[in-house]
Amino acid sequence: MRPSANLSTLESVSARLQHALAALAAEPSSSAYLEAALAYQAEGVADRAFDTLTEGLQHDRSDPALHDAQARAWRDWGFPDRALSASRRAVYFDPRSPEARNTLGTVLWALGQRGPARVAFAEATQLDARASYAWHNLCEVALAEGRTRDATAMCRRARALLRTDREPRR
Repeated sequence: MRPSANLSTLESVSARLQHALAALAAEPSSSAYLEAALAYQAEGVADRAFDTLTEGLQHDRSDPALHDAQARAWRDWGFPDRALSASRRAVYFDPRSPEARNTLGTVLWALGQRGPARVAFAEATQLDARASYAWHNLCEVALAEGRTRDATAMCRRARALLRTDREPRR
């Protein structure tokens, strides 16, 4: 049986993916690899997203955003032990990144390393006091540790930051 010539591939029907892949073909930069991986991820093709991140890291081993995205993929797939080295590399290559610190915290949390996870989340909020995701994670840590008063304050802060971020800019 011959395959039909009318079959579409995801790459031919997703405008976002088409754009990302065209940009990657035009200039294979770290940011282009990341955008292509994120486009695959948005389409629900996690394995191809991961492969694209891996290709990007072959292009530039020191890109913190690629390491961070790879760590998140491993973590989300249930392999926090594999995510740990990628998240540590992300922090190493960009120690001022609140996102990388937060990802490290989520990986440590998944590994049961509660204290180090709390420290990573706190460091993320020190790097960016508006990082609602890190405040939310600190809230979760405080709840897990039975520190209700602290949790309430942190959750309120995270919620307020989310609300502020959604307000239209003037």
